Amino acid sequence: MVKSAMFTKIIIQFTSRVSFPLIKKPDSFAENKENAKEMKLKTTLCWMLVTLLLLSFAQAEELPAVRVGDVSYSPEVVRFSYQSALDYYAAMGIELSQADREQLAADTIDHFIGLGLIENKLREAGQDIITEEQTQSLRAYAQNLYESVWQGLYQELTASGEEVSEAQVSQWLEEQGYTVDAYYQEALASERYRRILALYCGDVTVTPAQILQYYPDAFVSPDRLRYENDIPLYESEILLAGNEAFYTPEGYRRIKHILLAYPQEITEALAQIDARAQQAQAVKDEAYDALARAAADGLDITPYKAAYDDDDANLTALLEEYGAKSQEAVPALAEKTQEIAARLEQGESFEALMAEYSIDSTHQDVQDPGFLFHPQSENWAEAFRAASAALEQPGDVSGPLLTTAGVHIIKYMGDEPGGAHVLTEEENAALENSALEAAQLEKLESLMQAWRSDYEIVTDFSVLSSDE
Repeated sequence: MVKSAMFTKIIIQFTSRVSFPLIKKPDSFAENKENAKEMKLKTTLCWMLVTLLLLSFAQAEELPAVRVGDVSYSPEVVRFSYQSALDYYAAMGIELSQADREQLAADTIDHFIGLGLIENKLREAGQDIITEEQTQSLRAYAQNLYESVWQGLYQELTASGEEVSEAQVSQWLEEQGYTVDAYYQEALASERYRRILALYCGDVTVTPAQILQYYPDAFVSPDRLRYENDIPLYESEILLAGNEAFYTPEGYRRIKHILLAYPQEITEALAQIDARAQQAQAVKDEAYDALARAAADGLDITPYKAAYDDDDANLTALLEEYGAKSQEAVPALAEKTQEIAARLEQGESFEALMAEYSIDSTHQDVQDPGFLFHPQSENWAEAFRAASAALEQPGDVSGPLLTTAGVHIIKYMGDEPGGAHVLTEEENAALENSALEAAQLEKLESLMQAWRSDYEIVTDFSVLSSDE
């Protein structure tokens, strides 16, 4: 399946938001907030595709990689989980050191020990049986979730103009482990998780004070630590990827702009200069290759260097010509920009003039707050960034400025509140459930440490050695 750059970009954005089949039940509040960016990079989520094999609890014929009492996990299952985690990090562009890999291997083994402890306790309580009715219900849930994921990806791809068939979407989802069976196994794992909490952690409660403190501790503080002093990272992981954070760095403002296209005659002239510049770049590249070959062969490089310098000078002259021609756009549009300024002075709304003049149709609605802008942003052309940052007060409007996109007139709409995200009533309700679940999980983790002494635990770390 051949994937374009646009396909890859959409996939990255899509997978940063969509729920992936997990072993451990994801935090309900984090799911409600679509805060997948952090969950995706935590070790828990790197167990990925192993949910396909979660119920392989029967004693394997070969020696197990992990055995907890009577519950065994084969080397194949454990290696599959570990390799899936490695593949995931690689796909995310995260390079792991040898120490990271060793820690991941240890975490993988420890994870299966935990699963074994839970399975033993469920068996002892007679809670390990899933009835046929429950199975059908879980499979229906998995089918619906898969169809929702499939539709979401297909719609995002087609909306972008990407040519993709239904079969290609299905193929990609299957290759990456987004299958009905994977979601069924994830639902099954969640059911076992629910049962173990009900058995051993049902008495856990949280006070209003604990709930109130849980939000800044568990959600706001991690985002503040990550983004407070790193605006480019915030914009990459949150604004561009379409995720949501619980903390907004200070210093953001809202802006809107009227974007005027270059006059037609300037556009045509620039296209001609650009074509000549591209040809000159190709000639310069050939001259450079010839110079490099001559130097490698021990030849006299004087004529090759002279040819390269001539080609470089020619390209530089064309780029300067392109820049000079671009600068003609501002005076050429002076009548229009003056007309816009006069109408703004007379009290016409900026949005109305955007609708009439701008070739950028985004944020034209009066209710739309506009672009999020920060002076430390790296996502804007330098001239645009400098002009936006120079506006001193909400309501200020810039003079016309030039970028490669055209001629802009920018308005400072207002300041974006920084700090913790203010929760809605619905989010507060989800937060209470999340705080309770976190307290239950804390107790469960403590119990699991004690349960280790209840069973014989045998592990074979060699199955995850680098030689495997």
